[in-house]
Amino acid sequence: MTASLLARELGAHGAVEVREALAVLRVRDAAPFADAAYRARLLALAAAEGITHLALELEDDDGGTPSLPRG
Repeated sequence: MTASLLARELGAHGAVEVREALAVLRVRDAAPFADAAYRARLLALAAAEGITHLALELEDDDGGTPSLPRG
């Protein structure tokens, strides 16, 4: 999948990393994900390109780094 489809849907609110069948959505604000229609749009875009799993990673507002350390 090209990250651009999901990135376009996220707009300036986030970034996308694709790792085989997983797309990691890095965002600063998770509020839009409370909308079921928004989540369904993201899932449909991902499924159309063979992505089977989406992960949501919240970034720290101060430094733009993930709020949880990566292992």
